[in-house]
Amino acid sequence: MGFLMDGLDAETYDRTYGDRRLLTRILGYFRPELAVMLFTAAMVVLNSLMDAALPILVASGLDRLGERGQRSTERRGCSSARPSLPARSPGGSTNSASHGPPASSATSCSGCDSTPSGR
Repeated sequence: MGFLMDGLDAETYDRTYGDRRLLTRILGYFRPELAVMLFTAAMVVLNSLMDAALPILVASGLDRLGERGQRSTERRGCSSARPSLPARSPGGSTNSASHGPPASSATSCSGCDSTPSGR
């Protein structure tokens, strides 16, 4: 496998340049495109910030929706935001005699007689 690295020794140069001189030379090449480079750098930073902010904004929105739902449930006098469901036996079936769909699709909140909106 040593033959793969043959001829890849460090080359020797007849000139030596300092870092400052090399940097000024490279910046000279990019100077005509300075506006485009600055715009691209700003967009990369903005994209990174938005990528980091998106999960935070979504979590904040979900928290607000949860608080709004809890407030509307409390306003109706319900003790729980979840509708009451029939009890299940250890085998997974309901305790009712009929195993078909429920007679009414509207379920009432536990603790009040109102039906949840949007169901």
